[in-house]
Amino acid sequence: MGHFSMEIFANPGSVPGGNQHRYHDLGETRHLWVGVSPQNVIKFYMRARWRKGASSDSTRFLGLYSSFEREGCLTLVQARARAREWEALRVAGTDPKQWELELALAALERVRQRRECVFSAVVEIYLVERKKVKSAAWSEGMIRRYILCPDRNHFLNQPIGDVDSADVSSFVDAITKHSKSQALQIFQLLKQIFAWVMRPDRRKRFQMLVNPMSDLRLQDFELSKSIRTNMLSDEEIAAFWYSCKKLGYPFGSLFLALLLVGTRLSNMARSQRSQFELENRMFVIPQGEFKSQVETKLPLSDLAVELFSGLSAFTDPESGPYLFSSTHGTTPVSGFHNSKEQLEKLMHEMLRRIAIARNRNPNETVLKPFVLHDLRRVVRTKLSALGIHAPVAEAALGHGKKGLARVYDQYAYLEELKVAMQKYADEIKRIVADYRIEPDVDPKE
Repeated sequence: MGHFSMEIFANPGSVPGGNQHRYHDLGETRHLWVGVSPQNVIKFYMRARWRKGASSDSTRFLGLYSSFEREGCLTLVQARARAREWEALRVAGTDPKQWELELALAALERVRQRRECVFSAVVEIYLVERKKVKSAAWSEGMIRRYILCPDRNHFLNQPIGDVDSADVSSFVDAITKHSKSQALQIFQLLKQIFAWVMRPDRRKRFQMLVNPMSDLRLQDFELSKSIRTNMLSDEEIAAFWYSCKKLGYPFGSLFLALLLVGTRLSNMARSQRSQFELENRMFVIPQGEFKSQVETKLPLSDLAVELFSGLSAFTDPESGPYLFSSTHGTTPVSGFHNSKEQLEKLMHEMLRRIAIARNRNPNETVLKPFVLHDLRRVVRTKLSALGIHAPVAEAALGHGKKGLARVYDQYAYLEELKVAMQKYADEIKRIVADYRIEPDVDPKE
């Protein structure tokens, strides 16, 4: 063995053959040495007592030698620098290997955090956590179709902390050109997402300093929340009834249930057999599924009980728990767009039949655009027309009490609701009978 110098590295071929030769450094890096194999492969090593109380020295590999800087190798200057660093750690009582391992793990954690902080990853975490809130499930489709779409969202793969108001503005502006109603929904969803991220425990986790939505307003995009006032006429209610009957189970039955009970689509579509007490004529919506965040009991009319009693979930013992299902009760129905289109076509046909029966021109028949949520307005308006007091009518829709009444008035109006919903069902029966559609009338004539 001998001491190595720069000349050895300048001409490694001059090293004699045989077993590996070792060359030790001098001075402050005297623990550093190189091993040269017969194939002239040069490796750096360091020998020392690495832990306090160690009884003997041991050798550790530092890296391969290279005469120029390249990844995975060390020049002599770099090897000496690492040897000095390791020696300082060793003297201070720190194991250099453990220290480097901790550095590597910390670097991996930083990479993981950076990946987790990418906008798309944050939104995925948001969706997972929001699934616990059943009333928010409807928004996932819109988020995936627009906000998580790489063809639409240019900041999808940016760290969420780098997304600014200009990014959001250009994104919403592009959607506004296509549809203002969709842009409004996207704006509101983005506001919810960023508000969720800005919670104190999350903003640090996702490295979020500023909420890019804080300075943006709907009027910046010429958007405004429109208050829907659409109300189905009696003719349209009758057409809706007959069209649902023709559409059949599960969607036709589901839509009829919405008309008779007045609850939200999400609550009825996911309803299970256990929520219905048909003997007591009651539909129970668990706490957390209504905006009021309390368990809601809705009395059922004779007409509603008749509808639910005929569903397979009650008549077939082998059926799964969900009332409205395309999978024999194992999962709730979903994807209402196509069934709503079918319903509208049937309603238009039924309205033409009504026009013929009433000696009107069927070609002048027009079905006003409506959404299923408008059925709640039908229920509320009819209850008022029947003389039902406002607190009872509001309770029928599951609306929570306001202000101090929410705290002090715990009366549920169950008896009054039974009377109100029966009166309402009788009114629906009257409307359907008044606009009875004869099956032999051809609306195309």
